[in-house]
Amino acid sequence: MSYESSRSNLIKRVHNSIPEHIKRLSWSREELRDFQTTRLRNILNTALEKSPYYRDILKGLDIKSFTLDDLSSLPVLKKGPVMENWDEIVAVEGLSIKSAEEHLEKLRDGKLDNPYFKKEYLFIATGGSSGKRGLFVWDEEFLSETVCICFRTLAMEEMRRGSIGPIKMAVLEAPSLLHGSRHLFSVNYAPNVEVKILSSMESADMQHEALNDFQPDYLIGFASVIAEQAHAQLRGSLDINPRWVSTNSEPLDDEMRDVINNAWGTYTNNSWGSVEIGLVAMETEDSTGMIIGEDGVILEVVDNNLNPVKESKDARKIVATSLINKSFPLIRYVIDDVIELEEHSTLFPAFSEIKSILGRTDDWFAYNKCRVHPMVFRHVLGQIKEIEEYQVVQTDHGADILIVSPDKVDCEKIGGEISVNLEKEGLINSNLNLNIVESLPRHPETGKVKRFIAIRK
Repeated sequence: MSYESSRSNLIKRVHNSIPEHIKRLSWSREELRDFQTTRLRNILNTALEKSPYYRDILKGLDIKSFTLDDLSSLPVLKKGPVMENWDEIVAVEGLSIKSAEEHLEKLRDGKLDNPYFKKEYLFIATGGSSGKRGLFVWDEEFLSETVCICFRTLAMEEMRRGSIGPIKMAVLEAPSLLHGSRHLFSVNYAPNVEVKILSSMESADMQHEALNDFQPDYLIGFASVIAEQAHAQLRGSLDINPRWVSTNSEPLDDEMRDVINNAWGTYTNNSWGSVEIGLVAMETEDSTGMIIGEDGVILEVVDNNLNPVKESKDARKIVATSLINKSFPLIRYVIDDVIELEEHSTLFPAFSEIKSILGRTDDWFAYNKCRVHPMVFRHVLGQIKEIEEYQVVQTDHGADILIVSPDKVDCEKIGGEISVNLEKEGLINSNLNLNIVESLPRHPETGKVKRFIAIRK
């Protein structure tokens, strides 16, 4: 099956599922909890029957009577053990970390043009906000549900306004099909939506020309990239008038939000998620925070000892349980992001909101007249299986790159690939210093690694 065929199947599934997802937004808290309970039991059953790793953990568990309150009794799972026990965790016969890595390698080398494995599985590798590499499986159901969570509030609003299209949506995401953003945010969630995909690593002039020609109604992409487009709009090199703008994959600070709102006079709908559990929360123009897709995930906010917190000031981590990924079950998976929760949304009372997110930082590197997006580094470093963690520190004409790898890696080759990417961005003859280290310095409060450290002049 071709990539187009797999993509077509996904789009049909999303179109059929969106109406049901819109209905869920009117649920009561009790209806949501009943739905979560059913999905949690289904995930536990799948894990028990098909995942050797969970078979031991869940042995003897009475799943039929298992409740949401019982979830905290199960052990947590971290990224390191996931990678160490990958073949035992995966719940699909015929999938292994060896076959996944071989598939990704063929994609990187251009030997394959279809990212799907066995027609319906995507392998998504990421360094995440921590910089430590992980590899996860997305199946068609997981991706479809995640796309619906991303776009359902927008679809609901369009229905209320009677907008029947056509609607043009410009998507500025990762340049490669290896990155999850290309699969998630570029789906036309309704038949009347036309999608234009632009690479975050294309030159600014090319992006501006394409956007000016396309004239999108919706604009969606990496937070820093959308902020750059807003600056271009204010300078006059871009002339578009989107009525809906959404950011993802990176922190959206107040400065970015202000420039975006000033450029187009529209609210910036920020989102939050991770490769491990998909897009989790989405803002709307009327919400006070990001609406959490709790029909797809259960979040527990905990302290450094993984105990539940009563006050947001004590929050240090998240323990997440995916309710929609049966192919690669993640039950009580630890995520290092720090969030502040509001238990009940004023807009959708059944769902909780994220009031704020701390600890994620992806910054542009500015070199005199050119600006370099972190994707230039991430696109190389995050896809090499031997690299477990990395940190990129900007220098005057390049970067110092720290790499944690138990196996030998070719630093000269890696540096060469990054240099080529930097040259495309306008930084000629860059100076890159790559070093293998045992560990990376972590933030004393959050325990996280800041992957990209830019020079602030």
